[in-house]
Amino acid sequence: MCIFCLPQGVPNENWSHCTMNHKYVLCPTYPRDVFIPSLASQAVVEGSARFRSKGRLPVLTYLHRNNAAVVRCAQPLVGISGVRSSYDEKYVECLRLATPGAPFIHVVDTRPPMNALANRAGGKGYESDRYYENIQVSLLCDVLPPFFFN
Repeated sequence: MCIFCLPQGVPNENWSHCTMNHKYVLCPTYPRDVFIPSLASQAVVEGSARFRSKGRLPVLTYLHRNNAAVVRCAQPLVGISGVRSSYDEKYVECLRLATPGAPFIHVVDTRPPMNALANRAGGKGYESDRYYENIQVSLLCDVLPPFFFN
């Protein structure tokens, strides 16, 4: 089990230790041990991984004592046509429910805005609040003060 996560209080009732990556089949670039929302079924986890670039589904990277979570992942494979995945949409809702009292998830895309838009032409892209309920999507340049980029 991930010894670095235990001090953060996981696993707990909201976050489970995932064993689906022990042979690096789910996501070859992630560690063997990851934490995912307890409510996410195996089918939902696998479906979300298939819909994310390089299989990098959202996994817990930090859990604050107030249960606020930092989760990392790769971009969804939406493309220009706006392809959807019911598995990924369910998984993102499981993420929100794993944070008790959170009315929404704040998705921060750390790519430059032009890269995020250009990646759609290559079959990738970003989450849309039209399809993912209870999320707010921001670009990193919208979240950080302007002097951060000078």
